[in-house]
Amino acid sequence: MSMKGVTAVVFSLLAAAGSAHAAGPSAGGWRSLPIGPAYSVSEQRSAFVMLPADAGKGTRFTVMDLTRWQPVCCLEVSSPRLQQATLEHSYQVPGVWASDLTSGLDNGAGGASHVFAARPVGRLLGYRFEGHFIESGEWGGLLLPADAQAAGAGKVSFGGATYTVVRTVDTLPDDDGGLETYRLTPETGGAAQTVDVRFGTN
Repeated sequence: MSMKGVTAVVFSLLAAAGSAHAAGPSAGGWRSLPIGPAYSVSEQRSAFVMLPADAGKGTRFTVMDLTRWQPVCCLEVSSPRLQQATLEHSYQVPGVWASDLTSGLDNGAGGASHVFAARPVGRLLGYRFEGHFIESGEWGGLLLPADAQAAGAGKVSFGGATYTVVRTVDTLPDDDGGLETYRLTPETGGAAQTVDVRFGTN
């Protein structure tokens, strides 16, 4: 094989390896928050998704209904990546909630979450959740790729793999916020992914 051929094979292998890495767990979190200057009395809300990597406008993700243990599609990315200052000034999200959104996901890479505004589409429009939102109305939870399906009690499948999901809930002293943690462990082995969804914790 010529040197040119060897080089082509090497680049093909590198590209395949990159694709395999990209196909790993890609779970995130979501929050639905009151926004605007009268957020304390107005029910105008906006949904935000927290992801371990960038996502283009129009990318869709599935919300997990944790009470019925079923996926509900979809939240669709509707903005560029949002920084905390944009969340506070353009969307008028209170600082404590903006900080919750931008806190880093435990995706193995560290750093801040990639936060985007999102809009409900499909079955999620008008969908009524029960049971797993905290009393203050700060809705949120586990977010998965659009092809996600329930795979039995406490299990989900997406991207050709099945994951066991363990959810834990921690409440801060004096009920000053809380933390929901989702640990997704692939059934075939490999590294687990942890997603933290914060509620007024900063």
